[in-house]
Amino acid sequence: MSRVYTSVFRAVAVTAVQDFFEISPAANKPCRIVRLKLSQYSDAGDAADELLSYSIFRVPVTATSGSGGSTPAIGTVDATGQAAGFVVEANNTTVATTNGTLVELLADTFNVRSGLDMPFEPEGRLEAVNATLLVVRLNAAPADSLTMNGVVWVEEEG
Repeated sequence: MSRVYTSVFRAVAVTAVQDFFEISPAANKPCRIVRLKLSQYSDAGDAADELLSYSIFRVPVTATSGSGGSTPAIGTVDATGQAAGFVVEANNTTVATTNGTLVELLADTFNVRSGLDMPFEPEGRLEAVNATLLVVRLNAAPADSLTMNGVVWVEEEG
């Protein structure tokens, strides 16, 4: 049986490359990203318009978790209240690294004025299991400091 959870960051000043979310599955409990939402509310108007490049990676077993961010709460979407087995870190300014090969699963951009709201169809949900991480990374620093919010919906089996 699978369950869906959310993890949120709010009012974070984003000035540099960082891992928006780092999802670390529990042993034998695959995790999939169901939906991703990123937005900012500090820049307004055409003069502040810019595109931000982001990627989603699967980071193999030799990963070193990032640091400098936070460990936001994980909430259940359904009413069972069953605790998640995975861990989420957010806004790590030192990004996750590996001695192996990062597997880039998605690379895209989003406009800071409109934000990003990306639901994943069941057959396109990005997955990690056991000693791998799913990482949502901002690839380049924004032109100026942005105050950002973000939420990731994660499906966990097990």
